[in-house]
Amino acid sequence: MKDDLKYKIRELEERLADMTNLKNMEAQQSKMQAYREFQLKLKQQKQREKELLESRLKQEEEMIMVEKNYQNLQEEVEDMRKLI
Repeated sequence: MKDDLKYKIRELEERLADMTNLKNMEAQQSKMQAYREFQLKLKQQKQREKELLESRLKQEEEMIMVEKNYQNLQEEVEDMRKLI
C-alpha cells in the first residue's frame, strides 16, 4: 500500500515535470517565433530604407543634371548676348 502510494506520487511528479518541460518548450518556441518575425520585419524595413535611399540619390543626381543643364543654357545665353 505504502509502496503503491510512493509509486503514484513519483508518477505524478514525473508527469508534472513533463508538463513543465512541455510548457517551457512551448514558451521557448513562442519566443523563437517572435524573434523570427522581428528579424523578418527588420529585414523588410532595411530593404525599404535602402530603396528610399537609392531613390533619393537618383533624385539628387537628376537635380544636379538639371542644374548643370540650366547653367549651360545660361552660359549659352550669355555668349549669345555678347555676340549681339
